[in-house]
Amino acid sequence: MTDRIQTLDLLRGIAVLGLPLMNMVSFAMPTAAYINPNVFDGASALNHFIYALFNIFADQKFMGLFSLLFGAGIILLAEKRKARSEGTVSAHYVRMFWLFILGAMHFWFLWAGDILTFYALIACLVFPMYKSSTKLLFIITVISLSLSLSIFLSSNPYVTSLALGPAGKAEILQEFDPTDDYLNRIKEQKLSPSYSTNMLEYRSLFLEGTEANIEVDTEENPASGQLFLSVTLKVLGLMTLGMLLYRTGFLTGKRSHTEYQLMAQFGLIIGMSFTLAGLFWNYSNNWDPQAFFKYGLMLSSIGSIAMTIAYVALIVLAKQKGFFGKFALLIENVGRVALTNYLMQSFICIFIFYGFALGLYGSLTRLGLIPIIILMSALQIYFSKYWLSLFLQGPFEWLLRTLSNFRIQALRKQAED
Repeated sequence: MTDRIQTLDLLRGIAVLGLPLMNMVSFAMPTAAYINPNVFDGASALNHFIYALFNIFADQKFMGLFSLLFGAGIILLAEKRKARSEGTVSAHYVRMFWLFILGAMHFWFLWAGDILTFYALIACLVFPMYKSSTKLLFIITVISLSLSLSIFLSSNPYVTSLALGPAGKAEILQEFDPTDDYLNRIKEQKLSPSYSTNMLEYRSLFLEGTEANIEVDTEENPASGQLFLSVTLKVLGLMTLGMLLYRTGFLTGKRSHTEYQLMAQFGLIIGMSFTLAGLFWNYSNNWDPQAFFKYGLMLSSIGSIAMTIAYVALIVLAKQKGFFGKFALLIENVGRVALTNYLMQSFICIFIFYGFALGLYGSLTRLGLIPIIILMSALQIYFSKYWLSLFLQGPFEWLLRTLSNFRIQALRKQAED
């Protein structure tokens, strides 16, 4: 591997290992606890401290990094295929089709928070831009992120829900600050030994409900469609930003130390200012849903973009200065099998928290999740090292490439001989 690829693998490995800092809350606690610290263990000062810590340094940051790298990967794969005189357009869309299928299965059987389906769809929109100049990529990025922010500001779901009367208000309050009865029902469901079967039934009802109510959602409550469009534009903007940063050499460690230092400093100052402002706003309004959706989420979302860029700069600087040492290779291994590790996190979490296995759902505070996150990261680091000592690629990477190329790909290292 070249140093350029090693840098991308390092960034990808850190992104994957950083995802559970937020995602695990969705497995271990009520979904509302992800955004509202008062929902679970709300009387604990330590709970609020850890929430604030993760909100400042993790929330949306590692997902943002993942989005940047996904965009960069579109160019990287296209360049590799072009260098081998292979087709790029059809190969990309076939690959995204199979990634969508994998994501759909992940959503259906494991976790409703899957991002692969969403990324595969957006990557289909982004792909035609991979040959664009850096100037055009910059313009597209600015327009996409600006439109995302503008649409979000005009589609406050709480305000829109008020127009629907008491039922609309009750629905969004249930999502943001659920009642004890609702929380107890959810806990009972997830701790049921038959939850794996019930989960499939829930997915079916969810999809049927989505299909049945899509006209009502978009006409009676236009905020639902506007919010989806806002998120889509944000991810699209981050992917094109990833393309831009790849083209300029920023993601691959080709810029000067001074540039990385400046981007790290400005990114942290701007990013933390917005993130802290959003956190302060939410706490000063006692996590009122109207206040949260009006400014709190918007401020943290803006801050996350700046901090994600700062993280890239800091990681590249640390690598260039040798701060990672031998540990860099271990994290790069995680990045080389990022798809497998991402899916593995869901397998591990449902085993730990759901009732058909260990059944720890609702039993651990945010502090209690930290040792599990550390142990899972250590397991994935060891697994990645061991697996890649025997095989050329991760099992799900192999599956995706086999399906995308319509032929069995080499897996064991001996296959190269």
